[in-house]
Amino acid sequence: MTEVKCLRGESGDSVLEWSCTGEDDEFSICGRCQSCVLSEKLHHSTQWMKKAGGASQRRFLTGVLVRCHSLQILENLQSVLQVTSGKDFTYARSRGQLSRAEDSVGTMYGALDTKPKGMDTLDTWEWFRTSPDWIKSKYVLGLLSLCDTSLLHMLGNLVHILIVWEKHNFLKFSSPGKNAHNTANWLLDKVSLYSCRRVSMHWQWLTEEVLTELEVKKSVEKQAMILQGNSASKVNPNYAKICEVVVPVSEEDKHFQHGESFPKHKLLQEQDLDSIYKGFKTKTVQLEERNVYCGVYNISVLEDPSRVMHYAGGQLVAVGSKDRIIRLLHVPSLEEIPPVIQGHAGSIRAVLVCEERDLVISASYDLSIRCWNLKTGVCMIIFHGHFGTVNCLDLYEDRLVSGAKDCRVKVWNLLTGKCVENLKFKHLKPIMCVKINETLVISSCAGGQIRIWSMETASLVRQISGHQGAVLCLCINQWHILSGGSDGVVKAWSTNSSFKKCLRIFQHPKEVLTMSFLFLRIITGCMDGKIRIFNFLTGDCLRVIKTNIKQFVPTILRASQPPVCSVHKVQLFK
Repeated sequence: MTEVKCLRGESGDSVLEWSCTGEDDEFSICGRCQSCVLSEKLHHSTQWMKKAGGASQRRFLTGVLVRCHSLQILENLQSVLQVTSGKDFTYARSRGQLSRAEDSVGTMYGALDTKPKGMDTLDTWEWFRTSPDWIKSKYVLGLLSLCDTSLLHMLGNLVHILIVWEKHNFLKFSSPGKNAHNTANWLLDKVSLYSCRRVSMHWQWLTEEVLTELEVKKSVEKQAMILQGNSASKVNPNYAKICEVVVPVSEEDKHFQHGESFPKHKLLQEQDLDSIYKGFKTKTVQLEERNVYCGVYNISVLEDPSRVMHYAGGQLVAVGSKDRIIRLLHVPSLEEIPPVIQGHAGSIRAVLVCEERDLVISASYDLSIRCWNLKTGVCMIIFHGHFGTVNCLDLYEDRLVSGAKDCRVKVWNLLTGKCVENLKFKHLKPIMCVKINETLVISSCAGGQIRIWSMETASLVRQISGHQGAVLCLCINQWHILSGGSDGVVKAWSTNSSFKKCLRIFQHPKEVLTMSFLFLRIITGCMDGKIRIFNFLTGDCLRVIKTNIKQFVPTILRASQPPVCSVHKVQLFK
């Protein structure tokens, strides 16, 4: 007969225990109740442990403890095994000898043999995992009574780790189909994977499988991007059209939108702007649409990984680098022309060229911004005020805006060389990109924040938190704002501060380093070394320009593709 006893534990909690008793309260074995199964399992396990080697014992007991899934049991075991960290046990481990030789129970890949010496390990582990807590406690304590000091010390360390995992729900995974994207975020990075390869042959085999899977996934993503740019529907490079685009109606009262947060990537490409603006007052404006840069192209490469450049659509390209020298390249002839501009004490980090005014503006690691004469190379104005490396510049008429690692955004008067006192803005992280137009200053930082400032009121108009990493590039026109980041995403927003939603999302396989917006086409430069042209209205990738400068080098020796760090637009009319 099977009966249930209610026992009172040390903590005061009641614990149910099943046991077998006869009619005269004599002990009997039925072989079916939990207590009998526990006795049988414990007997087989203890007999096996007396014969098994140290390696088999460690593997088996590690599997048992990992399947406890009870913080209370683990904490009780920690209190029991705490004595193994004392000096007496340390001395015993250092003086003692191995009681038995290490056995070898691995397969050809180092995997655990599931049936070592007559015991089905997986069956025992599964029975233990599904058992109630009181059976788990008795079973584990019974096994620990047969362990030597070194094994107890190892298990004590393991219990401490498992307690931390249980407190952080590290071992509780969701179902595979529930959120596949989040599951991928738990994968180790390549540095950690290479370290795991040295643990054992089995870990090496698993690590190589994971690395192979990552490479296959990356290859599939690249092929998908290429297919997007080489779609069956041929893109007409001469296409031009005036189309009506829906934009939100700007309100007279522009309120500050603080800390806007947006959901993760939704299928915005499948929606038109009418549905995105649903419920918001809109109007239609006429904008010109062209398939720019979708025709035949050629490539001329000047290699320098630290180079920064700017091209405004004229005859000259301004180039700066670590050598602290600014050079001018003539676009039609692809040759360097004088003057060679020198004067900075540090490497050049940003440069602007303005041929209409015969000006070149540069920012340097030496914290200064200098304005040079394009014809003579003479320094005309020096802008001082930043306390960190100046990362970015932009110019609109007589207003120059700069952003630096000191988390400050400053607006300068190009005629006087002085900073406009009421136009000093800041972020919490280093500034990565700045843009300016007639009324607004837009800045982005390494923390993923985009802030829009009004030059009329010298105040923050809007703050956007739509990226999962640093925002590296920005574009702005009268109706739209584009932002590209280290998360491999370009997002489109409305300049209307009352409309908070993201308009479009353009995916990339790696970080988006630079971007331009022309004729409703988004031109992006990516860390994978490719330039992509997207249709802003539909979200389609119309063209992928490959800058493969090592195409004749064998694949096994080929270096990684150099990133596209700068893209500049030029308007061509026939």
